[in-house]
Amino acid sequence: MFKYSVVVKWSDEDGGFIATVPELEGLSAFGETHDDAVKELMFAAEAYMLTLRESGQEIPTPEKIVPYSGQLRLRLPKSLHGKLAAEAESDGVSLNTYLVSLLARRQGERDTVDSFVKHILEAFRMAVQAPYKIDSDQDSSRYNATETLKEEAGSPNLLLIVGGKS
Repeated sequence: MFKYSVVVKWSDEDGGFIATVPELEGLSAFGETHDDAVKELMFAAEAYMLTLRESGQEIPTPEKIVPYSGQLRLRLPKSLHGKLAAEAESDGVSLNTYLVSLLARRQGERDTVDSFVKHILEAFRMAVQAPYKIDSDQDSSRYNATETLKEEAGSPNLLLIVGGKS
């Protein structure tokens, strides 16, 4: 029985489906249909595993779905416990509800920052790859990547300084 994850995605470039096994790096198979790609992947995975065994290499462990109970036991300093309990009481909620809201807020902030950084990096990539503007005026013939980044990121406060020889 094959216990590995299988991911199947459509490829415009190949005009068909590409099946992969995330746990088996570099292994992929093509198929004109979803099922064909999976069938081809099974043949390729069998050969892949045989090659690993014959060469004495370690067989990767299949990833498993880990069920979470939703319960967590947490030890913390008494002073922090007291502060958090007081905040929860002040908000009129249980300590458990208060802690869940703090964790959810923190995760939301992290997701927002991650998304923002990804957007800024994409804007930077686009600005760097953009062609130079050609104009009859010599001063305006140089491309202004900072202005493009400001427009892409939607922030007039963004300042990017890139050093190097021109």
